[in-house]
Amino acid sequence: MNKMILTKIIVGANFTIEPMVQFFPLLNKITGAHIQTKPILTDSIFQYLAENQHQIKQYQTIALFFKFDRLQLKGKTTQVKNSIALYKKILTSISNNLTGDLFIFICPSSKKLTARQQTIKDWVIKLQKQVNIVIFDEKNFLNLYKCEDVFSKYSEKTAQIPYTKKFYNILSICLTRAYCALHNTHKVIAVDCDNTLWTGICGEDTLENIKISSAQKSLQNFLCKKSDEGFLICLCSNNNEE
Repeated sequence: MNKMILTKIIVGANFTIEPMVQFFPLLNKITGAHIQTKPILTDSIFQYLAENQHQIKQYQTIALFFKFDRLQLKGKTTQVKNSIALYKKILTSISNNLTGDLFIFICPSSKKLTARQQTIKDWVIKLQKQVNIVIFDEKNFLNLYKCEDVFSKYSEKTAQIPYTKKFYNILSICLTRAYCALHNTHKVIAVDCDNTLWTGICGEDTLENIKISSAQKSLQNFLCKKSDEGFLICLCSNNNEE
């Protein structure tokens, strides 16, 4: 029996992520690795990161969830600029010392961002240019998972839980998929041809009756990309090679 790999993940946010904690054990089951997660529940996430950089180094992966309308940016413009410079220095330092990846999830804001909050959001997005920093914009996972009820005014008022249970589930799924995508050990993709890569049956239909939808074209492009990355693509078909 193969020995399970010990992977440590630290999860932090500037809003309550308690509803996500129950899903952390699923990471172990889905990935097959023994993953230790440590949730950080604090509004002052940057302050925590600054004060605990040495402790954070023991974790292979860090996942940070930001709701930018909760950031408190008080003081003069020069003070805010200094804070932004400090935040950038903290995240850059942490990413440089990580053996794994830094995931940053930009979560939906329930209020319109101030100019200062928007400035921080903009430079956080630019961090994706660094090698081991992966940014997940709110548009990405809202397009993947349809969720009409994102915010919960009642739970935010009573328990400082800003999102609905369904949206917390989506955040948990996105974290799991992000980790699995970057730690995938599979090297072969097996795919059917007829009615998968195209609509119709090559051995029976005429060329005019073989159609390729936009979704099938996207799948073909995805497989080509994976082939360029070194994956083996296996076509499963009863059709003749000709």
